[in-house]
Amino acid sequence: MDTVAWLEPFMKVVLTSAPHFWPDSTLAFFPPALRQLCSTPSLTDSKGILLKKVEDEVKKFRGKTSEGEVVQMFAEAESAAVCLCVMWRLLMDGSSVHLAFIKVAQRSQPKKLAAYMRKMVDYIIFTLPPDPTSQLNITILRLRDLVWKYKLFPVERLVLYMVLHGYEGRDAQNCLLLLQCLLVSSQELRQQTSSLVKEVPADYWSQPEWNQKHAAYLSQFPESFQPEVPGIGSPSKPPAMPMYFGNLSLRFLPVLDLVLQRLLEVPDMAAQSLETLLELYGPLYKFHDHPIALLFSTLHYYEWTLAEHPGWKKKLVATIAGANQAVHPLTWYFTAEFCEYLSSPKGESWKPQRSYYLTLVDRLVKGLQPLNSSVPTCDWRFSEFSGPLLCSLHCCLLELLALPLPGRVVAQELVEALYSKADSCQEEHLLLSWVNALGLVFSSLPESFRSALTEEILQILGNPQLIASSLPSLPGSSRPGCLLSLMHAYWHHTNVGTLASLPHWLQTVVRPMLKHEEGLLYVCHLVGPLLQRLHTEKPRVLIDIVKQVYLLLQSVDKQLEGHMQHSDIICDFLYHIKYMHIGDLAREDIDKVVSTLHMPLHVRLRFLVPTSTDLPSNPAPSQQPHRPLPAQPSSEPMQT
Repeated sequence: MDTVAWLEPFMKVVLTSAPHFWPDSTLAFFPPALRQLCSTPSLTDSKGILLKKVEDEVKKFRGKTSEGEVVQMFAEAESAAVCLCVMWRLLMDGSSVHLAFIKVAQRSQPKKLAAYMRKMVDYIIFTLPPDPTSQLNITILRLRDLVWKYKLFPVERLVLYMVLHGYEGRDAQNCLLLLQCLLVSSQELRQQTSSLVKEVPADYWSQPEWNQKHAAYLSQFPESFQPEVPGIGSPSKPPAMPMYFGNLSLRFLPVLDLVLQRLLEVPDMAAQSLETLLELYGPLYKFHDHPIALLFSTLHYYEWTLAEHPGWKKKLVATIAGANQAVHPLTWYFTAEFCEYLSSPKGESWKPQRSYYLTLVDRLVKGLQPLNSSVPTCDWRFSEFSGPLLCSLHCCLLELLALPLPGRVVAQELVEALYSKADSCQEEHLLLSWVNALGLVFSSLPESFRSALTEEILQILGNPQLIASSLPSLPGSSRPGCLLSLMHAYWHHTNVGTLASLPHWLQTVVRPMLKHEEGLLYVCHLVGPLLQRLHTEKPRVLIDIVKQVYLLLQSVDKQLEGHMQHSDIICDFLYHIKYMHIGDLAREDIDKVVSTLHMPLHVRLRFLVPTSTDLPSNPAPSQQPHRPLPAQPSSEPMQT
């Protein structure tokens, strides 16, 4: 609720100034708080209005007798908005492109022409029949003519508008089907991309002959930025400035990212199109600026749908990361076992052994150490990462996300690998490096991975004998000690938003199952190191956690009927929280809990909420010592 409270006015301003439309298939991947604020009406309501408007404009167009009348007709803003829709309707009726539409497009400003294109894309999708198979070929042919023959708009802009519009239901499937057919059948685009991949190296910017090669490439595939009439050209078009850096293939690459991610939002279409498009355009990723970061964000964001299709993860990683093998082979990014899995035949399953996880984490630990000669290096000025530390972390995270296993299973294996390392490791600093590395890993993985940590904590809390045997040496190398250190590292690296869910977890999960004193001590060990960070960054969460600790104490005291062996340690911890962190901010809640405790605890904690009967009477003035009083811990509430 707090998140929605501060996010709502911000999103209201954004959606008011720039209205956005997202289909349900896209909103399903939004965070719950953002999804609630971004639920917007679909385009279905405007479908009938657009179709009627186009029909009216077609009738007006057919009543014009000269080119000048048509141009004058579309000079009006209301008619100009659907000029490309009218042109499309005439094309589908068998007419050719009227010269007036070319002139309207030439005279339009880029921003207005983009709006006309979006309207045309909507009209094309809305006019497709429920079963578009019979009309698909002619639609693709007309679109290819507009792009390559008349050069009315660039292909990457057309694809971008088709991907970003929020179609629902059958319209969404028709749009993606049309998009797939357009990309597969577009020989011009495929020829340009394959030629660039074949002739130009991935590090083209460092090649001394890059300018000559690029000029030859553009002479073979010239580009035009204004509409043309075949055989006539565009007499009014000014001479184009020479191009030195960009081309159609490189401009299409970021659009291809969005196409693949949009397909993942509609699994039925991804099953048909994903592998085909990767086969055709995957080699183009040798020129991508951030291939590993793209894969990590894609696998992280679409984690729950990709978990059901491990073959898609394998194909994405093998194609995108493998496109740049001339510069960095797959073994530069990943472990040898994972590279073998990527090169294995389609459909072959793989379940890594414990040794694989030990090797992977050890590789990450070495990568996080500065100036480690065993880590592959490169010229980091031209790399997507600023140094080997970030590169090692992202490659490890990507490898874990791409494994053909559920996230919870992978996380459990990582925890077991830490236990195994603790049993065999003789150097404390090396074990701490493992703990820190795994803390970084868990703080960067999706929720399905992190849930394994809470399950492991609950198992530890349900075994008081195991905790009791480890209490003298916590954190130490025992299972409770390793898990305690791992949770501290994870909470240290994670964001405050994750820590904000701790009070609810303590209330709904831990409190109902906590029945013994050892578990309470373990919880105190867990939350203790968090207090200073929460005191600074999230005081309200700190207070909520402290309240839950007191309620846990109340529950355990009730179960044990006041017979607690470690009451002094627990009371010292609670006094520390009061005098160092919260003061009297939770005085009423603490008073309610302390008043219900059995006598041993009640006596020890009576000064947390002192009353007039608990305070000693003042001595007579003549009996008061004439010396300065020692400094007392302040119980003033902290500033929130």
